[in-house]
Amino acid sequence: MVASRFAELLIFAACMAPVVYVDARERRIPDLWLLLAGAGLLALRLGRGTLSWVQPVGAAAAVLLLQGVRLAFGRRLGLGDVKLGALIGFLLGFPGCLLAVFVGASAGTGFVLLRRVVAGVPQGQRVAFGPFLVSGAIAAFLLLPSLEAFWRL
Repeated sequence: MVASRFAELLIFAACMAPVVYVDARERRIPDLWLLLAGAGLLALRLGRGTLSWVQPVGAAAAVLLLQGVRLAFGRRLGLGDVKLGALIGFLLGFPGCLLAVFVGASAGTGFVLLRRVVAGVPQGQRVAFGPFLVSGAIAAFLLLPSLEAFWRL
């Protein structure tokens, strides 16, 4: 079980490294890497027979949450971020995707506020959200087994 979880993390992280790089530089998320990661995760789960209803529900929940944020805040959040959220929801399932989005959004908000205070960056300057979503997903991926064990107590 630990080896298969490591394989999932390895596929996700390997495909997300170029996503983080491109999003940080160009403010866009390339679909190719999202598709490769999704195909790799799907193949891995189908191969070991662990695909369940939790992954599609997680993907749908993340898409609904991020698309709602996108519509509510004047599309400051890009469609690539919403698609990345679908991948994160598929990776973590429900409610793990909510933890990932919360951690990513908290990190992104902290970064923006710190940048304003320390560097004096004016309000309204855009920041790539993809790197924060990816870091939130990896943190949630690593934290979820401990949290699930805690919830079972």
